[in-house]
Amino acid sequence: MTRLKKILQYFIIAIRGGTPIIYYHLRYNRKFAKHPEKYPIEYRYKMVRKEIMKVYKAFWPKYDFKNMNVLSDFSEPTLIIPNHYSNMDPLLFIAMSEKPLTFIAKKEILDFPFVGAILKSIDIYPIDRQNLMSQVRTIAEIVRHLKTPGASPVCIFAEGTRNKKPNTNCAELHAGTLKIAQKANAKVAPCALYGTFRLLTTKSYLHHYPVFMHFMDPVSAEEVQKLSTFELAEKVRKIISDEIDVERELDRKMIYSQKLTKHRKALETIVDTRVDS
Repeated sequence: MTRLKKILQYFIIAIRGGTPIIYYHLRYNRKFAKHPEKYPIEYRYKMVRKEIMKVYKAFWPKYDFKNMNVLSDFSEPTLIIPNHYSNMDPLLFIAMSEKPLTFIAKKEILDFPFVGAILKSIDIYPIDRQNLMSQVRTIAEIVRHLKTPGASPVCIFAEGTRNKKPNTNCAELHAGTLKIAQKANAKVAPCALYGTFRLLTTKSYLHHYPVFMHFMDPVSAEEVQKLSTFELAEKVRKIISDEIDVERELDRKMIYSQKLTKHRKALETIVDTRVDS
């Protein structure tokens, strides 16, 4: 693909993805973010999800999913723990879950363009990492939420920040975040993400972008209670890392199946240079 074709592709992506962002932001996101209490969460989430699905579609994704029933199972308290490569990761969860999800995120992310507006429009618990008392209060609120019968699963990126080296697997998890599952007597659902790091970078231009979301068997609430938070964090990290190895090989096969030059295929699989900034 020539440089001109690359520029054209990203121009098309900008039009296809940018148009719904502008439309939904002006019509819905601004009022949702300003007065969320005026609109039922089901309505806010539905409109936000429509927007995100259109944005993801702009990248011509090729999805690979596994055990997605976790996103629709509200029968018992669930804390979802995914790895984190891209700012597009939380949006992928919204796009793929028909039922509203609840997120825990650092307070600063609410100031991010687009992603911040999206998260303000749905249910989110912002964590102020500079204020210990605020953290304690927020965690107590999250535990109460999870203990509520039929409560939505809560998703937290427990690595604490994006892993900007997708040639590595899941980074060390913040063990303290797993205390939430213990206090709420919740199961922990590990989730391995891969491929989202290509979506926002100008270093990658594929005909179709492989995007992986694999849920593994949850760690039961009983086992969560038996393990220390450090043991639990390491167990979940290993489960995710092992699955990323599987996804990375599937990703390679998907790329090599596309009609690209050998040089381009080789470049696309050098994933450490394909991360978004």
